[in-house]
Amino acid sequence: MTYSLNALIFREMPSLDHIYDLTEKLDAENMDYIILALREGSRSDKVDVFLQIKSPTSKKAILAVLEQLVLDIREEDDDDTSGPDVQEDGSFEF
Repeated sequence: MTYSLNALIFREMPSLDHIYDLTEKLDAENMDYIILALREGSRSDKVDVFLQIKSPTSKKAILAVLEQLVLDIREEDDDDTSGPDVQEDGSFEF
């Protein structure tokens, strides 16, 4: 499952070929994963989320790690990290 968020920043988008290769290898190994890839583009930025969660224990572990990452990132950064305003079309503004 892949999700995309579009930002209103203008740059050219790079390829995700390496990410797709990695997800194929993780799928072949039957591993659960979450991968976030930020692509800065000429017209907008995108955060692509690649996600495979098959077991309830993996889901709990990933949620715990994500919650801790939010706390860690906010603690390390003195800037406003409350997050972007997400629009109905999946885009977001800072």
